[in-house]
Amino acid sequence: MLSEVRSFFSPELLNRFDETVVFQRLARRDVAAICQLLMAETVSRAAERGLDVRVAPPLMEHIIEEGYSDEYGARPLRQVRTGGRAGVRACRRRVRVLTASG
Repeated sequence: MLSEVRSFFSPELLNRFDETVVFQRLARRDVAAICQLLMAETVSRAAERGLDVRVAPPLMEHIIEEGYSDEYGARPLRQVRTGGRAGVRACRRRVRVLTASG
């Protein structure tokens, strides 16, 4: 991998970097763990606003499927979580409970 980098970029440019880090592709379990953290953050923010939110497993699976890209890794997860990508609105019915706490 580093030999490909060296053949693509000039030595002058490479000398400007302190170090080179090679990332491995995320496994599905890694993406699922990241998704769990993002959804826990969402549930916590909703609770601060007085809402009780629980995410059904089918919704979590949908977010994992739609939010992973071979090219970008887990970056699209946030877009899917916030409804920024096409098709996410269709999965809103998978939210099990969304009620205002009284």
